[in-house]
Amino acid sequence: MDYDPELPWYQAMIALDVAQRQSVLRITLPTLDQLLYFCYVSFQEDPTMVVDQNMQNVASFSMTGRVTRIPAPTTP
Repeated sequence: MDYDPELPWYQAMIALDVAQRQSVLRITLPTLDQLLYFCYVSFQEDPTMVVDQNMQNVASFSMTGRVTRIPAPTTP
């Protein structure tokens, strides 16, 4: 993820890392199906730097169970 401490996700990731409690990661697919994972979040707050590239942060998600898939709503 590009380093930008002004974006809302940045502070949220820090809070999840500090809390070290199980969270839910939700991924919405292009089909609008959703995947839900129970996980622990680890966030590298200090960005990595490479010449001529954007600074980056790294987040790791340690899954604690099986994925739950929620199908997209169907229209009648």
